[in-house]
Amino acid sequence: MLDGRDVLLGSGTMVTTPLMTPALAQSTTAPATQGGFVERPGCRVYYEVTGAGPPLLFAHGLGSNHLTWWQQVPHFAEHYTCVTFAHRGYAPSS
Repeated sequence: MLDGRDVLLGSGTMVTTPLMTPALAQSTTAPATQGGFVERPGCRVYYEVTGAGPPLLFAHGLGSNHLTWWQQVPHFAEHYTCVTFAHRGYAPSS
């Protein structure tokens, strides 16, 4: 399974943090999500990784952030590793 440690954007340093506790992950059928920041000079880019399988990258448009894909990620996460991120300048990225 692809997780945050397997993805590197550019030459940044990746920092991962679990978004679901193990107890919560066991009590629901939704795939576990991990998130963190890619540290870049002058900014931090936030990302989330959910699911297992070939990677599927979701990039949001103007005036949005990584949460744009809240309906698509649960649908595709059963068969794909879904990676969402907030572009530089869109919260929670800096």
